[in-house]
Amino acid sequence: MYFQHLSKLEKKCSQIIQSKLYSRFLEVLVILSVISMLLSTFRVAENYKTLLLTFSFFSGSIYLIDYFLRIVTAPFDNGITPFWKARLKYIVSFYGFVDFAAMLPFVAPFFFSGEMVRDLIELGRILLIFKIARYSRSFKMVIEVFNDVKWELLISVFIMSSVIFVCAVLMYYVERNAQPEVFKNVGDGLWWAIITYTTVGYGDIYPITMLGRALSAVTALVGISMVAFPTGIISTAFMRRINQAKANKQRKKSGLFDDKNNEKEAESTKMNYCPHCGKKLNTNGEH
Repeated sequence: MYFQHLSKLEKKCSQIIQSKLYSRFLEVLVILSVISMLLSTFRVAENYKTLLLTFSFFSGSIYLIDYFLRIVTAPFDNGITPFWKARLKYIVSFYGFVDFAAMLPFVAPFFFSGEMVRDLIELGRILLIFKIARYSRSFKMVIEVFNDVKWELLISVFIMSSVIFVCAVLMYYVERNAQPEVFKNVGDGLWWAIITYTTVGYGDIYPITMLGRALSAVTALVGISMVAFPTGIISTAFMRRINQAKANKQRKKSGLFDDKNNEKEAESTKMNYCPHCGKKLNTNGEH
């Protein structure tokens, strides 16, 4: 009887958390929290220090309640059994970490002291902006786009890292005799390669030999072309998502969008092809 009553209470809490009113309330609270954190860095805000601290205490208490509610209702949100696995999955998830960081300004002062700890806790409030990602369609689209092209991005990052490493080692061996105090090790070569590859060019470290300058020019030119590679991947994925969203919206307006019909159509399409070799079948179901 106790567990049945507890289950009903958890289910009710899950409905409250997933309601639009609760989501809008948290969105507004997060935005106000970020604004208050930014205002606290100005000298003018010293006159309102008590008000800002009071609001920080209030918002932190709300985030603390929200964090524990999400732990309790985790089994209803992801449908994982046993319940402790569902709750553990939420705690170690990205949003679980963000929710934990959001409540730190309220909880940490009871256990820790010191200016450095306080600054780190306040800096952690920047992660509050990711709480909006749970409710924002724009953030969700960004996450979906990066999930769609994660392997392509990993490949491009691997290629760029390889080019930077090769250029760094080459520059070290080319310039180490001419500038032993500048290129002391490969680490200095890596710093030069990164700022040259990204065309930043701070000017604190640069080659003086003819071969080194030629290598620097090649690195800068390769960097310009390679940096555009992941940008093109991401922009293409964004356009594909946006066009898909527009098409779905038009289909909904015209009354042609039906999930069941889409499933039937996909299933019929699969039946027209051989599951073993992938060749198209004729009307008799033969190759």
